[in-house]
Order: sequence, then C-alpha cells, then structure tokens
Amino acid sequence: MKLKLKPKRNNRASLLVLGLGNPGERYSRTRHNVGFLAIERISQKLGITVRKGFLRNYAIGSGSIGPNSLYLAKPLTFMNNSGAVIASLFKRTRLTTEKLLIICDNMDLPPGKIRLKRKGSPTASHNGISSIMKYSGTGCFLRIYIGIGRPEKKGDIIPYVLSNPPAAEDELYDRALEIAAESVISLLSKPVDQVMHEINRRNP
Repeated sequence: MKLKLKPKRNNRASLLVLGLGNPGERYSRTRHNVGFLAIERISQKLGITVRKGFLRNYAIGSGSIGPNSLYLAKPLTFMNNSGAVIASLFKRTRLTTEKLLIICDNMDLPPGKIRLKRKGSPTASHNGISSIMKYSGTGCFLRIYIGIGRPEKKGDIIPYVLSNPPAAEDELYDRALEIAAESVISLLSKPVDQVMHEINRRNP
C-alpha cells in the first residue's frame, strides 16, 4: 500500500537522505556499507550528529543549510529489511518519497563510480532498494549509486559485497564519498538535472 502522508509545509527544499548498509562493526567498512559511509561523510562535513533514538530501528540526525532542512538516516534493520524504517521516518520528518534520497552500492558500476538517478526499475536487483519500494509502494525516489564492481566469479557475490575493498581502491572510494556528500548538499539548492550533470562530468 502506498503511504499517504501530509508533506511538511513551507519546506520545499527539505531532503531525507537514507544511506543503506548493515549495522555492526563486522560490516562497517564493507562494500555493501558505502551508504552508511556516505552518511558519515555528510554528517562530518556539516557537523550533524546521527544517533539512534530510544526504541527506534534507525539512526537519524538533522541540520540545515540556509533555510533548507536536511535529515540523515541509517536503517538498523540489516540491508534486506531497509524499508521497515520508511513509515517511521516519514512520520518523524513529515516528508514523502518526493524528498527521499537513497545512497547505496551498485555492482554494475566500477569501484568509486557514482550515478544519481531519479528512479529505477520496478524490480530492483538491490535488496535494500527492493525493500524500500515494497514498504513505500513506489520506486519514484532519488538514488545515488556508488559503484563497487563485481567479483570475478558469479557465485562469489555475497562474500564479495560483505568484504572490505582492497587498500588499492581506498582513494577511489574516498573520492566517491566526497562527491556523494557534495552532491547531497547541492541538491538542496540546485535542480536535480544540474546535479546529475555535475556528477556525470566528474565521473567520465
């Protein structure tokens, strides 16, 4: 069922950014957790504290850039059930999918490559995205994909995404996280199409 919530008034530039990943130190630096890492990078740049609320299944923080509000969140439900936090987040922020931005990994992009998209396939291959589509009832929300590449053998997908990338790729991921953070900030003051063009220009 599609969620029907009354949007927050006089706050058109507000944005709810949800970075996907798995909670716990075991997964903290894995490829599958680049969404969490992006939230951490944005929070550091803007001085926003992201913490878990009492009896909440997500961590959240908020701040503002000029008159515009920004919410940063991380689901603590594990990747495959990321969408379980959506209803609570929308109620808390009074926003809808029109103001939702998901940041997650993408195996179809090389390590460190970034893409901003308005929406995706009705049948998403990413389990976290699929869960969000299931709980929100739509696939019409912004996504920032951070490339992690694919394993050499098809059967190695799970151990691949749940392992840390090699040190040789650290610079690629660091640059990707920085661009992702800058893009989120830009989306509060620039049209989506303009930010898309800027990302593509920086990712030839």
